[in-house]
Amino acid sequence: HAPLGETTAFVSWYADYWFEEPITLRAFRALLGVQRFFGEADNRTLESLLARSKDDQYAVTDQLGLQVRRAVEVLIQAIDRADQDRGRRLIGDKVSTDTLFEAALTVMMRLVFLFSAEERGLLLLGDPVYDQNYAVSTLSAQLRETADRYGEEVLERRSDAWVRLLATFRAVYSGIEHETLRLPGYGGDLFDPDRFPFLEGRTPEEPWSTHLSDPLPVNNRVILHLLEALQILRIRVPGGGAAEPRRLSFRALDIEQIGHVYESLLDHTAVRAQDAVLGLKGSAEPEISVSRLEAEQGKGRDKLVALIKEQSSRGAPAIQKDLDRGPEDPGRIRAACGNDERLFQRIKPFAGLIRNDDFEQPIVIAAGSVYVTAGTERRRTGAHYTPRALTEPIVARGLEPLVFTGVVEGAPRETWTLKPARELLALKVCDPAMGSGGFLVQTCRYLAERLVESWERVEREREGAGPALRITPEGEPATGAPGETLIPVEPVERIAFARRIVADRCLYGVDKNPLAVEMAKLSLWLITLAKDKPFSFLDHALRCGDSLVGADDAMLAEWAGAEVTGDTVFSRLLADRLAMVRAWRKEIESFEVRSLTDARAKRDLFAKADATLVEIRQACDLLVGTRLLGLKAKDQHARLSRLFAAFTNGTVGGAEAQESMAAARRVRAFHWPFEFPEVFEAGGFSTFMGNPPFVTGRDIRDGFGVE
Repeated sequence: HAPLGETTAFVSWYADYWFEEPITLRAFRALLGVQRFFGEADNRTLESLLARSKDDQYAVTDQLGLQVRRAVEVLIQAIDRADQDRGRRLIGDKVSTDTLFEAALTVMMRLVFLFSAEERGLLLLGDPVYDQNYAVSTLSAQLRETADRYGEEVLERRSDAWVRLLATFRAVYSGIEHETLRLPGYGGDLFDPDRFPFLEGRTPEEPWSTHLSDPLPVNNRVILHLLEALQILRIRVPGGGAAEPRRLSFRALDIEQIGHVYESLLDHTAVRAQDAVLGLKGSAEPEISVSRLEAEQGKGRDKLVALIKEQSSRGAPAIQKDLDRGPEDPGRIRAACGNDERLFQRIKPFAGLIRNDDFEQPIVIAAGSVYVTAGTERRRTGAHYTPRALTEPIVARGLEPLVFTGVVEGAPRETWTLKPARELLALKVCDPAMGSGGFLVQTCRYLAERLVESWERVEREREGAGPALRITPEGEPATGAPGETLIPVEPVERIAFARRIVADRCLYGVDKNPLAVEMAKLSLWLITLAKDKPFSFLDHALRCGDSLVGADDAMLAEWAGAEVTGDTVFSRLLADRLAMVRAWRKEIESFEVRSLTDARAKRDLFAKADATLVEIRQACDLLVGTRLLGLKAKDQHARLSRLFAAFTNGTVGGAEAQESMAAARRVRAFHWPFEFPEVFEAGGFSTFMGNPPFVTGRDIRDGFGVE
């Protein structure tokens, strides 16, 4: 099933098995028999079934999200255990728990990208050297073969699989140029070895290109579980017992479904245990400290049961039964306590409640260790997964007035006229709360399809006027100038090129969660990935911040006691700095990333633009932060006057300034005109595209009426 510009899906039948497994023959006949094409209602034709199958895959993404979250837990436990075995010298207090969680999540996102790229033929899968030494698609099979032959415990004695993954990450980032293997570098922050140097046993002051690494000893059993969490879905069959393992095809996985993994991970965070912590049974899989369990137990058994019921979503009778049963295998509990007899005696009354991890070991987290637990980040940031079934109609309806003439005037659809390519590429579309990028991905698809239609219209109009027409992305005839960008002729390459150029020029997004920004980049990289070309440069367009909190030039001018047009320190600073920044940012959008050299050139331009705005951001943070402190009007005015004088004299840095800036940065204040100055110079964004504010039916009715 290969719709143009969409993920290709496939299924294979093996006739040799039809006598042994007649159900597969019945499936073949039911799906591809003549009855399916000519004797079924419209909603049961093959085309309809394929469309519904795509829409029904959210159960798959739910399970994938759960498995990836557990894989992140396993990886963090392995890193923490390695750090503990080395006397906390590897990480200790040098790496925050937030950074550790982000690193583990990034490893999983790297693996998602590699599986997707390998299955779509964009890397070197099939090359014997790559398959044996770099490919993630073959690594799990190699590890599983060893585990099945000798037992999984044998994998705990080696760590070469982790080193192989790190080598693959480096290869994707910088490329390989060798007589036996050639791979282009893709660049991008996602695979940057210096982003989380501790994974390779280096400090931030030791760049990967000049310093030797001493990778963390993450054993092969952990790597096998990471890979199988992504490759093997364990689906519970209705009416069945144990979960049925099914291999996942990343060729058939939508970008939005990968985004669902992100949503489930935002529910969790990494924390360092202040006391021993137990992982308890239950659908909520809670982690509760032993001291809290002891405190509730001291209030009476009913209080203890009530706490566990609330945290675990289990029934009281089941909890009572586990408390009465006690430990089934005291030896395993004692081993999980590190043979600490005092800790074992504390845990013993609650041992029947403890769940096992993926290695079938009781989850007992010692004080000082790092573990993953449910957090409040998703509720705090308001991040929610948006399925394609919702993004498609919203994006189409929202963009039609911008890409067709006749829509705004209310003309019949058949009379609408598609605007020329130059106007389509001038559109600036922003999602102010982009999450994992679902709306931006669909916007990229939609605009790319309209862009291809516009190019094809130009070709049709010029057909027969001379030699075969080659045109630029703006739809203009080629001039033959050196370095001129021309659109591809092949349809599949053309839609891929259209997506890349739309991502380069038209898409913007903001989110207050930094992990969401990284996931949105990954989503757009996956949909715009082209063989032998690096990642599109997106850092200047996808930004981290709170869309609802920030300052603009008018607010700064008001703070200075003058109009925007007045000759103040702000007006001079803004005029000079913004002119330079706009020029650099326009240059970023002016050329396509065809090589790592192009990507580095864009990165350098963005770094210059970003550094030039430091003082302007500082002024904005001082103003917004002071207003966020909740001071009385008189006190706020006095502080702002003092801060303005200090800023003008270049002496900002006292306690008041630090407090104000900290307040702004705590909420990640986002100063729109200074983050996207080239957009605001042209009058602002063409449209905002994103989730509506979801509320319940009664609230909608009460607020807006029945209609």
